[in-house]
Amino acid sequence: GLWQVLLQPTWRKIMLPRELFFVSHGESEGNIANSRSRKGDHSDFTFDFMHRHSTDLRLTYKGRAQAKVAGDWLRKNTLGFDAFYVSPYARSLVKSSILGLPDGIWNVDHRLRERDHGSVDIIPNDLRIKIMAEYTRFLDFRPYHYFYTPLPDGESICNVIERLRSFVDVLDRDIPIRRAIIVAHGDVLQAFRVILEKILPDHYHKLKEEDSADFRVGNCQVIHYTR
Repeated sequence: GLWQVLLQPTWRKIMLPRELFFVSHGESEGNIANSRSRKGDHSDFTFDFMHRHSTDLRLTYKGRAQAKVAGDWLRKNTLGFDAFYVSPYARSLVKSSILGLPDGIWNVDHRLRERDHGSVDIIPNDLRIKIMAEYTRFLDFRPYHYFYTPLPDGESICNVIERLRSFVDVLDRDIPIRRAIIVAHGDVLQAFRVILEKILPDHYHKLKEEDSADFRVGNCQVIHYTR
């Protein structure tokens, strides 16, 4: 049979900017700590580190250097921007300032914040594995769905998409925005891809389950959409 997915009301057409640039933040303290922990070194996860909120995690020196390289590339390869949006988290705010974009008056929007990782945020990898295993048992062995299932005490990617849809409406204005740039986080950029590319939930699940290289978001990665 024929399946028709209605993604927007038929009486209203979203008119997005001609060009949208999404940029992930550079390497952060959390990235380094998690990378080492996955290799068995949990030394970064001190009491003080684990009792910080994710919003306070900073860019590393490498992350700042990555942001400068990204800024150089954007200034060289774009015609400038009419609108600038950034997540309120420290690593994104610092990234936006280091980009050094002309006329960069940044709008801080809380809807661009990182996905809430709940009780598995800022903890060593071995503890994360234990919590996720217990969480799966709590779900009564139902399959974990990367789109619908929330992290323990946190958000699902579906939750992130719901808050981002209202942000997409911000870009649909009476005064046309030709080019906009958004600095945010990996899961947020993937959620935007779901919205803009109309990726269905089960396809998203498959992309995450297979850890598709085409769907990963690296530090300071630039994603460009144009119409």
